[in-house]
Amino acid sequence: AVSAIVNHTSLHLLKFEDWPSCGVVHDLNPSSQRNLAVVVQHHLLMTKSTDEPPPPERSRSVMDYDSKADLKRAMTCGKRAEDSEGAASPVEDFDWITNNLDMSISCAQNLEEEMARLLTLKSYLILDAKREQKFERITALAGRIFDVPIALVSLVDLGRQWFMSNRGLGGRETPRSLAFCAHAIMSTQDLLVVPNASLDPRFMNNALVTSDPHIRFYAGAPLICPEGYKLGTLCIIDRKPRPMGLNLMEKQNLRELAAMVMDAMVGRKEELERVSQDQSRSIACAAHDLLTPLTSIELNLGLLLEDERLANMMDDHQRDLLHTVVGCSDLMGRICIQAIEAFRGNVVENNRKRKMQLSDGIALDGEPYVQSGMEEEEEGSVNVGRLIETLGVFIEPYPKSVPLTMEVDEDVPPVIISDDLKLFRSILNFLTNACSHTTQGSVHLRLYVNRPHPEKDDPGHLVFECEDTGPGIDVEMYPSLFVPFCGEENAKKQLRSPGLNQEFGSAHSEMNNSGLGLYSVASSIQSLGGEYGFRPRVDPDCTSPVTGSIFLVFN
Repeated sequence: AVSAIVNHTSLHLLKFEDWPSCGVVHDLNPSSQRNLAVVVQHHLLMTKSTDEPPPPERSRSVMDYDSKADLKRAMTCGKRAEDSEGAASPVEDFDWITNNLDMSISCAQNLEEEMARLLTLKSYLILDAKREQKFERITALAGRIFDVPIALVSLVDLGRQWFMSNRGLGGRETPRSLAFCAHAIMSTQDLLVVPNASLDPRFMNNALVTSDPHIRFYAGAPLICPEGYKLGTLCIIDRKPRPMGLNLMEKQNLRELAAMVMDAMVGRKEELERVSQDQSRSIACAAHDLLTPLTSIELNLGLLLEDERLANMMDDHQRDLLHTVVGCSDLMGRICIQAIEAFRGNVVENNRKRKMQLSDGIALDGEPYVQSGMEEEEEGSVNVGRLIETLGVFIEPYPKSVPLTMEVDEDVPPVIISDDLKLFRSILNFLTNACSHTTQGSVHLRLYVNRPHPEKDDPGHLVFECEDTGPGIDVEMYPSLFVPFCGEENAKKQLRSPGLNQEFGSAHSEMNNSGLGLYSVASSIQSLGGEYGFRPRVDPDCTSPVTGSIFLVFN
């Protein structure tokens, strides 16, 4: 039924009241029709209609990989092997290797060198950025100086060349296997000049030569960063051959324009780092200032706990409430100290690298700068039982309209290796989000071990799954769920149950709709090397209306 409905053109807008007209769902009751609406809505998001052509194969990017180890694994196994998901005999496709280099004027490709170059490129935070005038002006100037129809700022990525500016050429990227610039960054010469690509054995069968844009002449100057790597090129292209290539003055002009591009990239990176540093400083200062009133609160709570007269007057529930407040203040203190330590580590690392650069002229390694707040810290042990107990204590006084249950499967190990504070904050964010938006049904947290390949003695992953029966999330919001401040309209849509928020005041409402809760989960879990995600809740029996969401963390 889902397949038939998806292929019915009148249903692409998901107007389920019109479904009976297609003759597919006339036997379903209204409740089942609503359930089917959820299934089809999710299906349309995840797949394309069979009437539409399949999307073009996506080229890989260094931005797809969170760590150096992940990138090395991707470069070692090849693209098709990576996409085969464990097939017996995958066909390897090393998309970062240029197969037809002219070795008389080229360096041999090396895995470690290329990985360092890609990580350095990633550290410039420029891939997939919006167009910027400073780069557009340079390509416009290059087009006029050299009288060419195409001028590009091309960055050579893992499996593609991506254009920060592409004056005269459609599209922002091409596969790396077609890139002239992939040859330019491996050249031992300071420029790569191709007078007539249709006669050059390296390029005569290239799709960019045999079809649009019908490249004939190419000249590219490498973009050499301060770290010493060739990140890409500033290149000029003509559809007519230029047998004489470039004269001495033209070569110098192209080199200087490439240096201007690199200067713009360095300045852009420094500005981004300054903004990030300012933001980290603001957070650290706010955390420091909060510690003073927090210390006062903890001291006063300590006095209350030591007051025997007060202790004799309180019942068990009141004592539990007081201990919960003590626990909350302790957690706030730990979060504040963590923010301050992250900023301190950031400053120390910056100073260390600055001294290295001053003494050696350039950085000693090709590692990209990683902000301290997102680095993996030294991991410790987490007692799962104590974690669940603490979550229960903290979430118990939180305003909610439905029951909340927690379940731990029997095969979950009693102790895991992770960061207890980051894990606790992430799961607490899921629970508070679910409680805020669920007015009917229930909220359920389950911990279990997922083993995709039990036959291979796969140890699996520990999964924290938070399921609610709230009104659900609009499909158009899926891509931005874990993105901070995802826009005013989405922020309004996040107010899924305003009555509950208003009942407990504006501060509670602001906290749950600040746009940072799920982003905090993403940042924390990513820094631990884990994964996070979301899927809509679906009732496989289709016996009642289905609403709700399921958020997951794989640690």
